[in-house]
Amino acid sequence: MLRWVLFCFGCYTLTELACYIRYLKDAATLASYRTGLPPSFDYAEWTRFFADRVRRERAHNPRALLALVSGIFWSRPVTHLHEENVKAMLLMMATAREKHDGPTSDEDASMADDLVSEVNKAMISIHGHPLLYGKDEQSWIRINNPTTNHVVQAPVYQPVLLHSTKRIVRAIADELFRKCLRCERFLCDDTGIVYWVRRNRPVKHGRVLVILHGLGLGAVPYIPFISTLISAVRETYSVVIIPEMPMISGHRARRHDPLGGPFAKLGELRPPYPRSDEIAESMLTFLRERSGHEITDIVCHSYGSTIATYLTTHQPNMIDKIVFLDPICFFTRNSIFWLDAYRPMSSREIGLLFLRGQISRGCKKLSNALIFGDLDHAHVTRNCTWVMEHVDREKLLGENTLLIMGTEDDRVAAEDVASYMAAYNPAVTCHVMRGWRHSRVIFERHSATKMIAAFLNVDS
Repeated sequence: MLRWVLFCFGCYTLTELACYIRYLKDAATLASYRTGLPPSFDYAEWTRFFADRVRRERAHNPRALLALVSGIFWSRPVTHLHEENVKAMLLMMATAREKHDGPTSDEDASMADDLVSEVNKAMISIHGHPLLYGKDEQSWIRINNPTTNHVVQAPVYQPVLLHSTKRIVRAIADELFRKCLRCERFLCDDTGIVYWVRRNRPVKHGRVLVILHGLGLGAVPYIPFISTLISAVRETYSVVIIPEMPMISGHRARRHDPLGGPFAKLGELRPPYPRSDEIAESMLTFLRERSGHEITDIVCHSYGSTIATYLTTHQPNMIDKIVFLDPICFFTRNSIFWLDAYRPMSSREIGLLFLRGQISRGCKKLSNALIFGDLDHAHVTRNCTWVMEHVDREKLLGENTLLIMGTEDDRVAAEDVASYMAAYNPAVTCHVMRGWRHSRVIFERHSATKMIAAFLNVDS
């Protein structure tokens, strides 16, 4: 018996070692890829939006502006920040350019001076003094885009049993989509996006609804929520589309160019994760081909609001009504969410928290490690996401927009977002739920779908 146990343990150890070597190889390979800004990115438009948004934030809620600045410097207190460091950050953020991109124009430099003065006004109103004079070498800028952050990816190795469990859950979820939700599965070869399509019986309105998931395991945790929502809106929507992004949903990366190939030498390496404009084009094309429509309503949660922002930026005409659940795409203290994506984590740290009896902190670190520590998630959040693309430009905000957020959400500054909307976009409908944490809206599906259905003019 003992020999059999030792034999099984040895086989498992060898399997784990082989998987760990494969993991190290995959991590080194992924670190060499970047998903860049689209060629059509409008730098001038972004600059105008960012500068105007800083001014509006300072006028409306100076404390929120200072929280944003602090977050970009890894939550370093604003009272410890120097003026030249903040100016460099604002210049880079406003122009989406760094020093290696070439010299800064006099106009951009003047704008950066103006924005620093806005931050100083906020400092004086809150703390009674401006930013520290000069600059220092301690204030590291943290911006989630693949150019500015030259940070080594820090994924956490997931054991074979955990990895196998996730594969099994993914396979079971696929069957639930087919048999319980009665969805058809389609794959976009160009982007790697998997589309699940549910067709309801003919209804008088015949509209289309798209549901966009957050980080984790794609739409898998959303199945009960999606089922409840489909039931609530079945009289209005003849087609429901559930896109699942590659890599962050348990599905493979799209076909991409190998390192060292001919495209790499030309500087045109096709990355595993698609660009924002490619995602938007794929969704519009799929919408036309599979539903016969060119306009859709959208319900998006967490990181799904980033995908929705890709659509509002690149294909705004395809969107009618949009529902944001726990949105991370709005400017107000927008960087809260990304701290989890960039904060270093390790299995040793998580284990020590549990051994010390800090169960709550340990569980939170563990949940973050399972998501942000996953190799593919670490790649997407660090190497494929640009702050200039995931911040909503506020073009479509109005009476066709609904926001549902929680006051205890540690990733979304719900009350700051709602306050800003009330001041500058009063037509937006906001529901700020007391005591709700991030993603509770998904598990409080009956309350949430009732609010969503009412907004979409559906009798629930």
